[in-house]
Amino acid sequence: MWAASALATSLLLLAQAQDAHAFFRMPCKQPVVVERADPIVNPGAVSGHLHTIMGGVSKVFDFNMTYDTARASDCSTCMARADLSNYWTPSLFYRGQNGSFHRVKQVGGMTVYYLQRPGFDGEQLKAFPPGFRMLAGNPALRSYDPNSVEQNAVTHVCLYDGGETPGFQPKNCPAGLRTQVFFPSCWDGKNLDSADHKSHVSYPIEHFNGGKCPDTHPVHLVSIFYEILWDINEWADMWWDGNGVGHPFTLSMGDPTGYHGDFLNGWDTDVLQSAIDQCTNNSGVIEDCKLLDLRTDDEMGDCALPARVPDKLNGWIDRLPGCNDVYPGPDNAKMQPPSACGAPVTMLPKDTSIITAVAGWTTRGCGVDKGERILSKQYKNGAMTPQVCTAYCAENGYKFAGLEYSSECYCGNDLDATRLSAPDAACDSPCEGDPNSTC
Repeated sequence: MWAASALATSLLLLAQAQDAHAFFRMPCKQPVVVERADPIVNPGAVSGHLHTIMGGVSKVFDFNMTYDTARASDCSTCMARADLSNYWTPSLFYRGQNGSFHRVKQVGGMTVYYLQRPGFDGEQLKAFPPGFRMLAGNPALRSYDPNSVEQNAVTHVCLYDGGETPGFQPKNCPAGLRTQVFFPSCWDGKNLDSADHKSHVSYPIEHFNGGKCPDTHPVHLVSIFYEILWDINEWADMWWDGNGVGHPFTLSMGDPTGYHGDFLNGWDTDVLQSAIDQCTNNSGVIEDCKLLDLRTDDEMGDCALPARVPDKLNGWIDRLPGCNDVYPGPDNAKMQPPSACGAPVTMLPKDTSIITAVAGWTTRGCGVDKGERILSKQYKNGAMTPQVCTAYCAENGYKFAGLEYSSECYCGNDLDATRLSAPDAACDSPCEGDPNSTC
């Protein structure tokens, strides 16, 4: 999806607007899950393309996520305790010249800006109502209209090296490529969703990131804005023009041109409204909003789940998950259902573990090494897998085996089971000897 700011100075303008109005940045430390799920567009079913999802979750990610199920979440990867929303965007892939794909590392998780930008002096901004959800952008779009407010609301920045562009940058970004998604902030005041998940909301009249709301959508909501940072520098030595598009990257729906994002509200409405009304600091620092109780890094880091759709996601893959073909446009892409190519269309049982099973061994769980190691004998061979590790431990007379950091094997004869309290998703590092296994 092409999208851009029509102004080369938009970064400066954004900074000036932030200086004039209160806002806070909410860190979301990591994804809660990466899988083909989209409770807004494909509720209850496997989505056609891969998403990186932040926010609240219970023991499993609910493909039918609603406001009530979001509010019942046990944890969240985002900082404000009163916020159990879900925020998601498509995943980014490097496309090799041989036609294979590899996921691009996302630096951390996501930063969500909550911006207080009234359309006129004295206008009171509103919190998202319970059940509210929306989408920004168009996953099928492959052409850019500089006069489209919606398209100008999604931009890309090569950090410390130039301004915003409508599509991905046609060059490497050593400090990272940042994708920016600004959501509509005007609501019709009636519908919590709509058939296209966009018609119930609108951008302001003057500009996508500020101004008066149109009469058709008179309720001015707090503005939200996503920032996602990609480590594309990892692929600098394998750069090519992607068959004429200027870069070797594509989004998970086969889009080499742009971006889209989804928001499913899970806020405590009263708390968010109080933050809008009372947190008037323009520092952007969420800690300056004293009425918000905040999660620790450890709490956000412990909230993650394994994918329940059995796609191959790690290492090199022959096709994008869901079998989406790369299509640069300029006409809109025609999305085929995953069933057309044999991609998985059902979910694994809710109790499926992400930890790779090994014949003859019993899986005991996932633990985090803090201070003294859970198991003490270390072994490395440069091509580690669970099978290699367990074989080494058994041959050397050890009862227990564990793996860390994709490459390290540990053995021991004593195990403190109370230290195996981390969720399985915390043990999701792909093995250096087999990226389809976890180490």
